[in-house]
Amino acid sequence: MTDEVRHTLDAAQLTRLRHAVLGRGLDDAGDAAAEHRQSEAELRHAGVSPNALVEVVMSWTASDEFVYRWPHNPMFRSFQGVQQLDALDPSIRPVAHVHIPKTAGTSLNVAISSHLAPNEAVHSRPIEQLLTMPVARLLGLRFLAGHHGLTGADLLRHRNPLVVSMAREPVDMYASMWRYHTKLGLLPPGMPLERWLRERAKPNIQTRQFLLHLLDGNRGDPRDHDPVDARRTEAMIADALPVALERLHLLAPTEHAAALYLEIHRTVQLPGPPIEFPRLNTTVPAPISTEATELIHGISRVDRRFYEAAVRRWAAR
Repeated sequence: MTDEVRHTLDAAQLTRLRHAVLGRGLDDAGDAAAEHRQSEAELRHAGVSPNALVEVVMSWTASDEFVYRWPHNPMFRSFQGVQQLDALDPSIRPVAHVHIPKTAGTSLNVAISSHLAPNEAVHSRPIEQLLTMPVARLLGLRFLAGHHGLTGADLLRHRNPLVVSMAREPVDMYASMWRYHTKLGLLPPGMPLERWLRERAKPNIQTRQFLLHLLDGNRGDPRDHDPVDARRTEAMIADALPVALERLHLLAPTEHAAALYLEIHRTVQLPGPPIEFPRLNTTVPAPISTEATELIHGISRVDRRFYEAAVRRWAAR
């Protein structure tokens, strides 16, 4: 067994690292003695535990100084995305996926992202993470998806994105969402589908998710598919649905997810040959009672229109 290799920092090295992370230039060095004292104190803290040095660096990045200097900090140029945006080929059309929960959207996201570099695609991120990303990087993406309605299409509108989405037959969708939430432990143990539908299921969840905008979007865990738009009545979302549907270039029922991926690959000419379509976040189907079916029909009238529109449009494309 070999001896453990230890890497050490002295106060001068930590000071240089802090200046680099904060984006300070030669003219911003401050009082040398005070900087040295700060580094010595941070080194003492860093010796407390293996993660303590990470805490030190996080204290720098949480400062107002870091935020102020961020746009001019050369250390983070690749993350800022300015060069990526400047080098953008205007002939390349991005894809904006309006990802509705439990419609095979995760599988579609992974299939599309497999053709792109990590800095070209963002998916499965809650809206607050999008808001913390540099604008240049967002605007330069080739693929943007998430549970935040048409926000992605809005952000990329200047580049004429291919806007796509999928809808699922409502009975299947609600049953799948209940199974998924049960699998993740988000529901009380043993809660039956019928009780979940009566007490917790949101009406017309697919249409509400589709109609979300930036300020309505989910703020919490990406597994929590509870859009913050309870103010909208069923009549309001029914009226808004046809207008929003006009913004979609491709809309498919979930059962044609693999074919939708191939259509996207062909339309925007994704790099490389198509891959075998993955099947992710799936749940095992189970019989659905007559009571559960009737409850779903009662809370998904607009979702039914959404799904039927997907069937018609896919058949007619």
